[in-house]
Amino acid sequence: VRLTFGHVRVGGKYMWKLVRSVAALFLVLAIASCSGPIAISNAQNSLTQQRSIAVELDRQFKLRQGEIATIATDSSAGSLTVEWIDIRDSRCPSGSQCAWEGQVAVSVRVMQGDRELGTVELIKSSRDREAAKTAIGGYEIEAIEVKPYPKTARRIPLSDYRVTLIVRLPAD
Repeated sequence: VRLTFGHVRVGGKYMWKLVRSVAALFLVLAIASCSGPIAISNAQNSLTQQRSIAVELDRQFKLRQGEIATIATDSSAGSLTVEWIDIRDSRCPSGSQCAWEGQVAVSVRVMQGDRELGTVELIKSSRDREAAKTAIGGYEIEAIEVKPYPKTARRIPLSDYRVTLIVRLPAD
């Protein structure tokens, strides 16, 4: 196989070097294009300054990206902290007709003192007006509301979200 570039002919072992070089270049570009947004996202998350807010047990509070709620408890294990980790929003935008109403899933990490109790996901469907709740470490965590509600198919920036939560001791 011989290729001609202007007045230069390439063939034999030089051809294979050219093919390998071009393939390597495409591989590097493919890897760079896949890892680029992830690196940017991680860099943005690491630059987000975490802010701690003090809240009370059995009281609603709003949490936004980069905030950690600290809840004083009577437990000897220490105060409870709730950190917003992630949000996935697939709710059907208002004014749109969708085949599925969608849902919003909020992931929070719960710690008591220095001990991590775990990460929980609270899922609310658009149709379900009840709060999404789960039990962890002897407490009940409820996601009451997630705002803003999507108005268009445009993605909502993470910094715009506010999650209304409540942490309480479970009812007997």
